[in-house]
Amino acid sequence: MRPLMRLSVLLCVLLLAVPALAEPPTACGLLTPAQVGSALGLAVNPGKPNGPNPMGQSMCFFAGKGTRVAGYAQLTLTLPPPKLRKNLPASRLFAGARSHTPEAQPVGGLGDQAFWGGTGAKMGAGLHVLTGDYYLIVDTATGDKAKDLAAAKQLAGLALKKLK
Repeated sequence: MRPLMRLSVLLCVLLLAVPALAEPPTACGLLTPAQVGSALGLAVNPGKPNGPNPMGQSMCFFAGKGTRVAGYAQLTLTLPPPKLRKNLPASRLFAGARSHTPEAQPVGGLGDQAFWGGTGAKMGAGLHVLTGDYYLIVDTATGDKAKDLAAAKQLAGLALKKLK
């Protein structure tokens, strides 16, 4: 009887440890090219990954297909703090970005907090979303500012489903 009890305890411990052994999410693992292309309204190449870096950030860049790049989407995912950033949680990074983005517009219905920093090659551009210990930025460019925000919201909603 004792060996059976030990085996049961060991199985319980192993089952509890499995989530801790899982690979952390990456920006490129959150969306498919089909999802990005649908949101942008154009075909895109597979995402090009970058990271994760020592600060716990990974990026994924989806470029429009063809000789004339008509648009793109870039995701930046900041994971819960690694050792190098232990005193700088995602919430603090998010608040810092918002305070340095004067044109930040609050966006409801996504994560714990979200804001739109506009579009274009500028500091703070994109849709910034804080959800739990994750900080996600979705930057889109289609040439139409209203479409960029709509596409970023759609992509953020899809990405957030994978972070739960």
